Amino acid sequence: TGTDGIQKSAMEPLVCTSANLKQSCRNDAKNWIVLGFVPNLELTSSATRRNNPVDSAADYHHCLSVLLEPLKQLQKEMPVMSIRRGRFLRDYHIIAPVATIIGDNQALDKLCGKISNKTSSSVRMSRRCLTPYGESDTIPHVCRRFPSNICQKLSMAALGVMYKGCVGQAESLVSPNLCGWEAFMEEQASNKSIRPDDWTAIREARERLARSVLRECLGSHAMENAFDGVDFGHDSSVHTATMTDIMHTLEEGIFKYIIGILLDPMSDTEKSKLDGLGKNRSGEREQYPRVNFTRGFSSLSHLSADERVGQLFVISILLRTQDGKSLFSNRFDPDS
Repeated sequence: TGTDGIQKSAMEPLVCTSANLKQSCRNDAKNWIVLGFVPNLELTSSATRRNNPVDSAADYHHCLSVLLEPLKQLQKEMPVMSIRRGRFLRDYHIIAPVATIIGDNQALDKLCGKISNKTSSSVRMSRRCLTPYGESDTIPHVCRRFPSNICQKLSMAALGVMYKGCVGQAESLVSPNLCGWEAFMEEQASNKSIRPDDWTAIREARERLARSVLRECLGSHAMENAFDGVDFGHDSSVHTATMTDIMHTLEEGIFKYIIGILLDPMSDTEKSKLDGLGKNRSGEREQYPRVNFTRGFSSLSHLSADERVGQLFVISILLRTQDGKSLFSNRFDPDS
């Protein structure tokens, strides 16, 4: 969201609404509750952000944690509110779990702390499932749920038992791992298994190991996620509540590639015939995807996401006609 005339400075709004409302009401900005704004943390160069992705994500979640604190407090206290139901007025406790989080895939990956990697080296292609790159096209798909609780514990271990502490401040906050770690080290020292001089080296080795497991096995950054402590309902977390971005995943992703596979190899003569078949007239056009193509039906450039859905919709109709089957027959011939 721009904050000046030339859109040089931007802030990211964090808003919420009620899932009890119908979709048209949820899409109305009048029904949005603005929790706050996250400042633009990408004012540094792209090279700096790529070199320190964990620091960038940690700063982003630190800002989010401040904005989410009122929501966490609401979920914890469950205050009473008088609500009218028909002709009756009743007092109800407000129970407000987060149902879903909407955004584009890049933003949702950042919310989950997921490492953005779509190459063959990716160990996790999905926010919800532990699906490596090599298994992403396996049918049928079997989802191995991402262990969010283990990820949170490993993140605390990777950040260190004193990651929140400040030397010289008796009241400073420390990691919840501190008491257990001190008890473990004191026990080892009493058994003379290790020397006190080795404590720091062992702690650092433990942090490196946890960070390596997060990166190499779970595909996650080591950071304190702002959504830890937010109620998402039974057996759910931020990793399951961040839904797939339909536009980039389907409309500008899978649909785009399917259409390209079908239309790219066609000759100009075949595309010209296809444009003639793709012309349509219908009084029910509002009930269907956009199928009015100003550059011709076979054009694959300068198309909006809605038009790509319309292209695939028209192709599905043409494949049920004799002329359409004749034009696309070579595209379905394994020997062609």
